[in-house]
Amino acid sequence: MTMTRITGLAAVLTLMAFAAARAQDAPPTGGDNGHGRGVVRQACSADIAKFCSDVHAGGGRVMECFKAHKDDLSDGCKSALAEMRAEHRAEKADDATPH
Repeated sequence: MTMTRITGLAAVLTLMAFAAARAQDAPPTGGDNGHGRGVVRQACSADIAKFCSDVHAGGGRVMECFKAHKDDLSDGCKSALAEMRAEHRAEKADDATPH
């Protein structure tokens, strides 16, 4: 895996860990219209339960768990992570574009 992919995956997993930690404290809402963190949280919930149930969110621990099990993650989780990574890149590119 290239360094760019590893860095991208690390960023996505960090965001996902943050989202999971916040979701535990937040009351249920209508979601985010099927985009971003809600999709990842939903798509990866079984993977978190299966591979990372003993991991406490924060400090990059969930990210490390996902890295350790990257080949074992479900296709749905991998797809959601890839989609979120693409959205993150698009947002970064948009932020970098002069307005």
